[in-house]
Amino acid sequence: MDPALRQVVDEVLKQVAPSPEEREHVRAVTELARTFVVEEVDKIGLNITVDVGGSVGKDTWLSKDVDIDLFMLFPTDISKKDLGELGLAMAKRAFSRYRQRERYAEHAYLEAWVNDMRVNIVPCYRTGQGRWLSAADRSPYHTRYVVERLRAERLNDDIRVFKQFTKGIGVYGAEIRVGGLSGYLCELLVLHYGSFLGALKARRGNRPGKTVSGKGRGGGKALLRAPDSDRPRRPEQERGRSRLEGLYVRTHRRH
Repeated sequence: MDPALRQVVDEVLKQVAPSPEEREHVRAVTELARTFVVEEVDKIGLNITVDVGGSVGKDTWLSKDVDIDLFMLFPTDISKKDLGELGLAMAKRAFSRYRQRERYAEHAYLEAWVNDMRVNIVPCYRTGQGRWLSAADRSPYHTRYVVERLRAERLNDDIRVFKQFTKGIGVYGAEIRVGGLSGYLCELLVLHYGSFLGALKARRGNRPGKTVSGKGRGGGKALLRAPDSDRPRRPEQERGRSRLEGLYVRTHRRH
């Protein structure tokens, strides 16, 4: 890596890598929040497990910019109606002492604030890979996959820098209003291309419909596919995509 770029990356990493004190705080709040949910789950006697997901579960979160995602994994013989209603009711009881708000995706989930940290409590099904029954079922698998890869490749800090870079140019977030990269896609790109800089340069070889496996350049089962160019995009998505294309063009010219 060019020395000047290395210096920039190191400076960014100082800002986004959690300090030992911040890590301990997040760990303590995560364990406290998970304990609340587990205690509530134990009262009803169903075979429900509670997993820590998202960037905290993968250790790819950014300093001073962290949410805690807890997934309540229900057995598949529970109806979707009961999944949403029971999951939300248990989460509300578990965090009854804390500020909370109902949120909705495919089904209801709870957002609570514990020691000034936002905690998302999301019910989903415990299914096999590819046999998803609800949209949230993929998330625990994503977490396990990334954690397993990071044990071998130790690219956590490269992912942090890449996430911060996309935030800085306004293309972080898969919401329609942004039309950019989700946190999970940032993680897969760095894993697939082997480094922060590799992920930045990736667009040169990407074509519409290109597979990104997360398994490195050697291939592997597809986890994501770049969007096809003939699929209609909303204006917000097009603006985000244009920004992302501009990022890659500028990066290629410099490096």
